[in-house]
Amino acid sequence: MLEELLKHDRFGNRDELLFFLFDGLSTGENQSLLNVRKYCISNVFSIARCFDGILKFLQFISFIDILNDNISLNKSYFEQSRFDKFTYLDNFHLYEHLILALKKAGVLKELFNENNIKFNPKLSQYYILENKLSYKYFQFRNMLLSTGFFHRNEKLPNHLLIKREFTTHFMETIVNDLAEKSSILKKISLSHLKKMLHDKEESGKSAELFALKYEYNRLIGHPDIEKVGIISEEYVNAGYDIETFEDIDSILIDKFIEVKSYQGEISFYWSKNEIDRAKELKSKYYLYLIDRLKITEKDYKPQQLQDPYKKIFENDLWKKETESWKITLDDLS
Repeated sequence: MLEELLKHDRFGNRDELLFFLFDGLSTGENQSLLNVRKYCISNVFSIARCFDGILKFLQFISFIDILNDNISLNKSYFEQSRFDKFTYLDNFHLYEHLILALKKAGVLKELFNENNIKFNPKLSQYYILENKLSYKYFQFRNMLLSTGFFHRNEKLPNHLLIKREFTTHFMETIVNDLAEKSSILKKISLSHLKKMLHDKEESGKSAELFALKYEYNRLIGHPDIEKVGIISEEYVNAGYDIETFEDIDSILIDKFIEVKSYQGEISFYWSKNEIDRAKELKSKYYLYLIDRLKITEKDYKPQQLQDPYKKIFENDLWKKETESWKITLDDLS
């Protein structure tokens, strides 16, 4: 059904959809499809350009049934008496059923995924990076813009802001599902940080917690900062130490940090498992190099090496000695 739907370039705008649902199908019972078409076009002429697209769209989300050239509402999914025509698209009902239909068709992640969903903490709104929205589904984008699910802000180019009132619904139906699938390992949360700092400082092994604290400070204001953490000891083969967010507007864990501490020259051991993980995760993988002699300095920041597999194994500045791999930076300049 999705392929049939995508043959149409318009699924109707706000006024056309509302007229079709609440006026064109006023009885909700079996009506002649031809009569419904004539009635809609005679009252809202623009529907002539998208009538068939509206039909396919409403079939896709299971709002209507068509049989023997007759059309009727599927009242298990949409019942007119439950809603007010003029405020209907201001609630999440239609969008929830669209999300369910896209999920059932196996294409939800082609529209909404970890690469294009972001969160703006200043606006308290999720948004989509428009240039990362597949053009194959431009009809959905246009329909969602016209109905008010998306809106643009001229000060924020490439942002399709999601209606603020839908934040909780969007998080529950899409973001949490993505987060659950992308969550790899169990982490030590912010609430345990103070106790662990005390315990680790006593044993002189505070580099990981220094890096964790650095991440918390870097991401102040992120709505899901509690998801940032050190993975627990039961995941010793993870190949990294910390799961975090790349940016303040990232909605899913997308940065993986292996912490290496040193004293004097920058030198550390890198296990085969860690190297394999770095090769797999590429630019999402970071080495945080932390000087133990400077860790207590107020403004000290770890040296960050993004995509270290590429940078170390394709760069002669780093001397490699096999076993685990011992990595040494020969020249700081």
